[in-house]
Amino acid sequence: MAAKQDWVVTTAQLRATGAERADVRRMLRAGQWLPLTRGSYWIGRDARGPSLRARVRGLLLTCGSQAMAAGPTAARLLGIQGLPPDDGTLHLATLHATIRNRQGVHIHRTLVPDHARTTLRGIPLTTPARTCADLLLQLPRAEAVSVLDSALHQGVLTSADRLTLPTHLSGRPGARQARAWIPLANARAESPPWKPASASSAWTAACPHPSSSGPSRIPSEAGSSASTWAGRPSESA
Repeated sequence: MAAKQDWVVTTAQLRATGAERADVRRMLRAGQWLPLTRGSYWIGRDARGPSLRARVRGLLLTCGSQAMAAGPTAARLLGIQGLPPDDGTLHLATLHATIRNRQGVHIHRTLVPDHARTTLRGIPLTTPARTCADLLLQLPRAEAVSVLDSALHQGVLTSADRLTLPTHLSGRPGARQARAWIPLANARAESPPWKPASASSAWTAACPHPSSSGPSRIPSEAGSSASTWAGRPSESA
């Protein structure tokens, strides 16, 4: 079970196997297991600690099916480069009122239409087009254009997807400015501020590319402090 979940298990899953609280406490004290979020643990053996995917999975396993990775977190899972330094905060999109901001977790209260949702190796997240549209609204111009350069260069965002970005931005605060930045993106930029990946992106390697279009809205909210595992580089593999 854990191997299929990036070596993440939840309290409920442990109880189902007969594990007692004392067993969990013993493994935590010994450093064999590491707590991820409320009710989830990483039981892997990688010396670098839990990957981004493991951290996201641990959070989503305790949030239920109402939430998905979004914004910078979705971009990193997709393998998009050019983002600001990762402070460890995980970004989720959901309308569910019981899922709230907390240390290391930033909740975006937004409705994500079905056509703007996808999954990557079992993790629900926003599609590449929706993710890029969200980042156009959240980032300064240079970083926003860098993200688009990277997504186009790596094939995460197709030319067809690029045409849908104005629709994803429609009616949202900052949309007019963000639309003006779309033509600045260049998939063949010779000296982009991002570092091209040595292999194909996680998205193009793992998933067929979905169609994505339609209006969406993601209001800005106050963020929260970095999580414990900000030190490990983001992984898209």
